[in-house]
Amino acid sequence: MSAQPSLLPIIPIDSGEARNLDISIALKKIYYQPIGYQRNAKKLFEASIKAGYDFTIDEVNDWLERQAVHQIHKPRPRYIPYASFSSITIPNEVHQADVLYMPYDKVGRVTYLFCLNIVDVASRYKASVPIGAYSVKDREGILTSKTIARAFKSIYDDESHPLVWPKLLITDRGSEFKGECEVLNDGT
Repeated sequence: MSAQPSLLPIIPIDSGEARNLDISIALKKIYYQPIGYQRNAKKLFEASIKAGYDFTIDEVNDWLERQAVHQIHKPRPRYIPYASFSSITIPNEVHQADVLYMPYDKVGRVTYLFCLNIVDVASRYKASVPIGAYSVKDREGILTSKTIARAFKSIYDDESHPLVWPKLLITDRGSEFKGECEVLNDGT
């Protein structure tokens, strides 16, 4: 009988993953013990150094930010950036547009399902165009970029509205504002 070498399974170990696991286990022991209350990453880092671990402050901070208890009890941010439209003062420079989904408003044979709303940011002037169809079976087929482009033209080409084509038109990333609407807006 010949002796065959036994096949031992080889388990590859990722050293980065092993380090993350070590960090997680050690910091859980420190952070979730009854006597340990570390309010921020710096105090948890100091407690881990005191316990004999060699974690960096960035590793401790990354681990702490993933903890639900810390996310619930951490202080609110001091500054949250917001988009400011108060500096826009020239009418018809910036418009915002979106589609409003309406309840079924039926006038005659036409059922209005959507409404294109346009707001001039500077003057706060608003204009709306209802978008309807004779059949409501194919709702997705009604709201196309061609339909929205026609609605834009009806508002911007109407002399009774003070709205004219803006320099900047802000919309969401919906498919109804792509295609013909982009071509229409680029051509003005």
